[in-house]
Order: sequence, then structure tokens, then C-alpha cells
Amino acid sequence: MAEDLGVKVCIDHFGHPSPESLEMAKGAQDIPGFQSLVNLLKRGQTWVKVSASYRLSKDPKDPVVEILSREILKTRPDRCVFATDWPHTRFDGLDVVPYLDAVLDGIEAEGIPLQQVLVGNARELFDAESR
Repeated sequence: MAEDLGVKVCIDHFGHPSPESLEMAKGAQDIPGFQSLVNLLKRGQTWVKVSASYRLSKDPKDPVVEILSREILKTRPDRCVFATDWPHTRFDGLDVVPYLDAVLDGIEAEGIPLQQVLVGNARELFDAESR
């Protein structure tokens, strides 16, 4: 178990489900491994990056990606971090603004302060001091 390691674990890109599993899913519960990710989050030593959804879908408003994102945010808003994923390797010419907007909209829709996900949670994850 991750919590038995005595270290913080950070998982990228919403757990990075395969695009094929997202296409077949009607909801987060249909994505293989998603419940395991939720269980890890609930235990508290695991963090999830809610960014780079363009790696999961070509549609920035993909409803399954939105459900996945919002379920992760609802499960442990204090264990979600945002990352820029820069440079956007293999994504030359990609307009990231619609994807960023979708993530920010989801955070706000869940009533989670943007400051928490964009700054506060990262400070805790990386043991950074406020300056």
C-alpha cells in the first residue's frame, strides 16, 4: 500500500486512463482502475494531478473526463494539484486554453477554492514553505 511506504505519492493526469476506456465509459465507475484511485485518495498519502486532460481526449469538454475530474475533486479536494505539464510533448500547436478552462470550471463548480488546488495543495505535497 502507498501509505505503508511513508512517502507521498503523486499520480499524473487523473490517473491517466486509456482513451479507449474513456470512449466506452458512461461514467467514472466504468473506467478500469478508477475505484482503486479513489481508494488511494481516501487514504491520504496519494495526490492526483488534475491537468493535461488533452492527453485523455481531443475534446476539452469530454463529459467522461469532466465526470472523472469532478469525482477526483470531490473525493479529496485537499489531495488534488494542478500542473502545467510543460512542455506539451507530442502536442505541438495545441491550444491548452479550453482544457485549462474546463479544469478550472470543474474546480469552481465543486466549490473548491482555486487557491487550494493551484497553490495550497502543491505547497503541502512538495513541503514548500510560504514566502
